[in-house]
Amino acid sequence: MGDNLALALQERWWVERRNRPPVQNALVTAHSRFWRPQVEAALAANGKQHREPSNWAKLAEALAMDEPNLWRRRTGGSKSTLRDLLAMATILQVSIHQLVPDAPTWIEQATLILCAGTISPEEARAYTLYRLGGATCHNPHLDQAAIADIRRQIPGCFASSRDAEAAILKTAARLGERLGRGA
Repeated sequence: MGDNLALALQERWWVERRNRPPVQNALVTAHSRFWRPQVEAALAANGKQHREPSNWAKLAEALAMDEPNLWRRRTGGSKSTLRDLLAMATILQVSIHQLVPDAPTWIEQATLILCAGTISPEEARAYTLYRLGGATCHNPHLDQAAIADIRRQIPGCFASSRDAEAAILKTAARLGERLGRGA
């Protein structure tokens, strides 16, 4: 197994490289892509019910934040702090859980961003589930029990265990190339 492939299959890059570009950028962007639609839905619901804030400008005002700063956060140009998210949740009267993705969703989306169109969402999902599922071996073969579990979790996605394994290895290879270039 090559160094880059091993890196993607063994290192918790979303933890160990979280403060280094391009991983940091991918994690921040993945998070903003998660919470932005939730906030947009809450703003739209407020508008329909004639409550404020009903748009991004009014939300920025309620947060005591200038609009360009909120724009950067909502597009992934800068990270939102937990305080920002708690403030938004309070102002919009939504649960903080609506603004913070679960780990599989966050890592899957960051993987898609890092792999930049070279893998499918299903491949990213299989890779993420494999990495988070407690797989016990990677070298030279993947954990077949973990692969069977992935096929149960995302039924109909992979015709065989071999297809699921190929998806995981393809994603790990693409991700490893990206991570091996100094991420």
